[in-house]
Amino acid sequence: MRTIGARVGLHNSSLFHHFPAKREIVGAVLGRINDGLLERLAPLADDEPPALDRLVAVLSALSDHYATHRAEARCAMRLLLDPEGLVNERGSRFTTVLWSWLARAQAARVIRPVSVGHAARCLLGMVLMDPVWAAATRQPDRDDGRRRAELAAFVRGALAPST
Repeated sequence: MRTIGARVGLHNSSLFHHFPAKREIVGAVLGRINDGLLERLAPLADDEPPALDRLVAVLSALSDHYATHRAEARCAMRLLLDPEGLVNERGSRFTTVLWSWLARAQAARVIRPVSVGHAARCLLGMVLMDPVWAAATRQPDRDDGRRRAELAAFVRGALAPST
């Protein structure tokens, strides 16, 4: 609490006035990260008919964001992995957007038949895991163009319908 207070310029008593418990601070941080993730996935909610290129563009933008905000990627990963993080309506909205897009795309035969839940978890994990892994292993930043090309190739390879 002292570290947080020092960074934001408040004393502990002021922090406890706004957040009676540490868990509430964590919840507020995760809520803001969830809202940012939802905002970045929003173009998928309006994508009718679904287009695989739109999914690739949205995931690429999300990946770009997390490549430069690695601490946020770690928090978003925690949101996905913490069972309590997805219990409430606020925590499940972003998963609903992605699941819904995948289901609509599958019904429209834009993507191959896949398990929607599994595909959504893989896509979010892939976008979040790369910056988390790079930060944890102290890897230098990867070339953004190459990272985007690899992401697009993976998504298209995993989801494009068979010809």
